[in-house]
This record gives sequence, C-alpha cells and structure tokens, in this order.
Amino acid sequence: MFIAKDGKTILERPEVNQLTHVMKAECSDTGVYNCSGYNQYGTADNASVRLFVKCSARQPPGVDVKLNYIARQHANVTLSFTIVAYPVPEPSDFVWKMCNNESEGFCKPLEDNIHRFDIKTESLSSSLTIRNVTTEDYGIYQFSVSNNIGTRLIEWLHLKPIGKPNLPTDFHVIQEEIRETSVVLTWVPGFDNGSPQTFYITYGKKRDSSKRITKSIKHKNEAEMNYTLRNLETETEYIASINASNESGYSQAINDTFITMKHITGEQKSLPVALIGGVVGGGVVAVLVLIGVIFIVNKFRTSGYAKNREKIRDDREMSQLSSPQQDDDDLSDVVENEMYVPAGDMPQRKGNESRSDKNMAKAVEELYAQPQKTTTLQSLNSDIYAEVKKDKGKGITKTGHKKQYDNKSFEDDTNENHDFPDTKKNENKGGLIYADVHLANTPKGRKRLVVHGLDDKTEYAEVDLTKKVDPLPKSEEGKSD
Repeated sequence: MFIAKDGKTILERPEVNQLTHVMKAECSDTGVYNCSGYNQYGTADNASVRLFVKCSARQPPGVDVKLNYIARQHANVTLSFTIVAYPVPEPSDFVWKMCNNESEGFCKPLEDNIHRFDIKTESLSSSLTIRNVTTEDYGIYQFSVSNNIGTRLIEWLHLKPIGKPNLPTDFHVIQEEIRETSVVLTWVPGFDNGSPQTFYITYGKKRDSSKRITKSIKHKNEAEMNYTLRNLETETEYIASINASNESGYSQAINDTFITMKHITGEQKSLPVALIGGVVGGGVVAVLVLIGVIFIVNKFRTSGYAKNREKIRDDREMSQLSSPQQDDDDLSDVVENEMYVPAGDMPQRKGNESRSDKNMAKAVEELYAQPQKTTTLQSLNSDIYAEVKKDKGKGITKTGHKKQYDNKSFEDDTNENHDFPDTKKNENKGGLIYADVHLANTPKGRKRLVVHGLDDKTEYAEVDLTKKVDPLPKSEEGKSD
C-alpha cells in the first residue's frame, strides 16, 4: 500500500493490509491525499481526502521566490508573487505599492490603470504589470497580503533598468573659461539604465581629423559634470564630442566646437597689469588719506572738548573764589516783594538839606540797598562780581540819614553788570548805589510789617498732628460751676 499527497508518494509499505500516516500538521501539509493498494493481480481503487491546515499568509516552503526584476525602457514588465495560506485571502487583501525606499511610510498604493498598471489576483497568486516602462517606474515595490490570521505578509520587490545609457544632454564649452591653451566642457549625464556608466570625450583640431584624443570620465552620480581640456594651441578651432557606455553598450554621441584665445604678448599683458596696479595703488592712497582726515578731525574735536572742559573748570573755580554765595547775576536788578507797595521815586536830595524834614527821614529809614555793579573784571569772561564790604555799624546817623557803606576794594577783575537807566542815583564813596524805595503807611489797627534778615530769622518747631494725647483733667473751678 502507499499514500500520496498531490500525486506524490509520501509513504509506502509492501505486503500490508493497512497503512497509517501520522504527522504534525503545518501550513505546508495542506493538499489532497490519496491511499491505494496493489498485489500480483493488480491495483485497487484509490481513496482520497483533502486536508486543510489553518495558517497565515507566507512564502511557499522550498520555493525560490523571485524578488528582483529588470526591464528596458518603453517595454512591459510583470511582477508576481504566490503564497500559501488558509483560509485563502480575498482578492482585495492583496495590495501593491510603489515606494521610495523599504519603509512603510514612503509608499503609495497602486491601482488598476489601463494605460499604466494592471493588477490581477487568482487564488493564492497576484501579479502587477507595468506598461511602457519609464525611468520613473524603476525602483522598489511592496507586496502585502493578509487572511486575518497572524501577522500580515510584506515582501519587497525591485525593478531595475537594463540597456544602454541614455545620451548626455546640454554638452557645451563654458565661454567664460576659454583660455589660450585650455577650455572647460560641461554636460548633464543621461539615465544609466541600471548599470554604472562611463563618459568618453574625444577632441582634436577641426581641420585635422587624423589626430584625435579620447578621455574617459566615470560617472559618480553627479547631476552636472565638468572636464578641462589642456595643452591646446592658441587661436585654433577645435571639435569635441561625448558619449556614454555601460555593460549593455554605448549611447549616441553629441559634439560642440570652440576656438581658443589669441596669444597676448608681454607688452600687451603689462598694460592691464599696470592699469590694475594703478587702480589698486590709487585706492590704497585714497583710503589712507581718508583715514588721516578722520584722525585729524577727531584729534581737533577731542582737543576742543578738552579745552572747553578746562575753561569751564577754571571759570567755576574763579566763581567759587570770587562769589562764595549765589551769583548776583542770578538775581534781577529790582527785587519785588508782594508784601509791599512800590514807593515810587525817592525824593531827590540837594546838598545839605534840612534834617528836620520828617518825610525825608522816614523814607531814608525804609530804604533797601540795590547794588549797582558797574566795575568789571577785565581778565575773566564769567559773571563774577565784586564783593561788597559793609561796616558793622548800621542805623541812622545823628543827622537823620542812613550811613553810607564803603565797598570792599574790588578784586583785580570783575564782570560787567547790567546797566541801569540813566537816572539820578544815591551813590556812596565806595560806589555802592542805594535804591530809593517808599513803603506804604500801615493802616491803623494793623501791626507794622517787619522784614528780618537771615541773621535774625524765626525758628519754628515741627508739629506731628498724627499723634494724640489724653484729654486734660477737669479743673476744680469747672466742677464748682
């Protein structure tokens, strides 16, 4: 007797009437099993059974799964994948995606498209057909499937190009780099179609095709490439061509022509050099002159500031020496007091006037001195005035007139004071002028106003109104009332 799975014998025993096969079921054990016996007279009828093993989607065991595909441009290519799983997934459970790399986050799903993609799924197999392959179609594709048992199966398939490299583009000579004996060529590499490519540049004199030189340059994935041709002849027309090759063959060639520059003699070369030298030298001189001017201006400005500060300091020191108190110029020539009524002009005195004139005596008693600063300090240029020296004795003389005070001798120099109107002034021998001031008579019943000087001022005590004291006790006199 023997037992076969899917037409392949897996167990056989001769001269037996019964056959038993014991196994540990796996997903790969799914299939149709047949049992049959035979003897010298022939073979008995077969008995068959289908075995289903529940399992998640996975690669078929022992099968070499194809994951890499190649295709030429403008051709069609089909990517396919077969799995084992039970229960069998629905067609919608088979998903194809195109990815930038082998990462789930960089993939986009593909759908049936008559002109681009065709997806077919049957039983445990699914396929993706790409029509008219372009360079954008080469890359990584993701195939995934699930039957809701276990984890989802994900496989990565690669589509690579095959064929000769594409023709380079934008091949030309850089005009700004043309020299007497050298030029620079530039071009944009074409698609390599799946294999590393090498560029070949062939150049020579245009009128002499017998002497051509070829240079090879390997492509290192640059987006734009340059190459310098050297040891050329001056003022000569050349032709250069380029093509690309890989393991599949060569691309077509393209060319360009150019003329090297004319040789310039030493005398002609010296002119630009001299011109450049003159310009550079002149620029340097101009910069140095500008720096010198700025330095001198800053020097004068700093010196002026220093002189001004020194002059102000000297003036302040002289002012402190000559006028210990507040400068007289800060005061107005005529001081008004709101407590008094202007007295008008003082009656003029002539010669030795009678001392019995009561009005004159009263007016003299109420005079206020008004200094007339007419003498100037010749050597100073600030408002410093002569100090007035007054005698200790004050009051009314026996003759009824105020004493006249002698001025202290002036310092060597004083500043000029404001000029008074040209009117008759009361002036003493020392040059001190007194203003004639008449105060209004005090009405009856009122106290006469008296002006005290700084040497006779009244001191007041501070009163704190926020504090409180206990009330005074009632007097005996209040109680008796």
